Amino acid sequence: MIVDLEVIHYRPGSEAAVTAAYGDAIGTRAEVSTLVGYWTVDVGPLNSAVMLWSYEDAADRERTAAATAGIGGFPPQLDEVLGAPESLVLEPAPFNGPLEGAEHGRLYEIRTYDYEPGSLPTVVERWGERIEARRALSAFIGCFYASAGPSDKWVHIWAYKDGAERQSVRAEAARTGIWPPRTAEMLMKQQNLFAIPAAFSPLH
Repeated sequence: MIVDLEVIHYRPGSEAAVTAAYGDAIGTRAEVSTLVGYWTVDVGPLNSAVMLWSYEDAADRERTAAATAGIGGFPPQLDEVLGAPESLVLEPAPFNGPLEGAEHGRLYEIRTYDYEPGSLPTVVERWGERIEARRALSAFIGCFYASAGPSDKWVHIWAYKDGAERQSVRAEAARTGIWPPRTAEMLMKQQNLFAIPAAFSPLH
């Protein structure tokens, strides 16, 4: 399996219209591929939304693109408010569970790390040693990775009931010493965003 983490950007003030349009059109796309989640960004790059799609492999993703173009109706025609999308194709970490729709909470945290090239085997190993203890504290959606040019990309997604639960969980993880995994010596950059699931998102 691979996933596509797609970020769309739109003009300020158009979030409600964009979310509604994607909600109306998502059934067309769901005929040919699997939507895992759709979130509007609350903290991070404002006036944007994040979609997570899953595919069997790269060939399946290409077939989906062709099939969607043939069906029409997706993405919704919002050229006056939408900017160019960003897409990051990733592989799931071996310790991930099934990537399925479920109700986890109203706050999703999506963190993207840039590691030095060639770091991924070590990152996977060290995270794998700690992940079970950490996922016992809050909903773990998954870790995903790719070797992308000048860095190795590492994306991890967590869900919380609200900000208070996130703060409590992170404090407990730090107090007990179970988190984070020791990879700071390989880190180049870290980015973070908080996002709210749309009503039609399978993960919510």
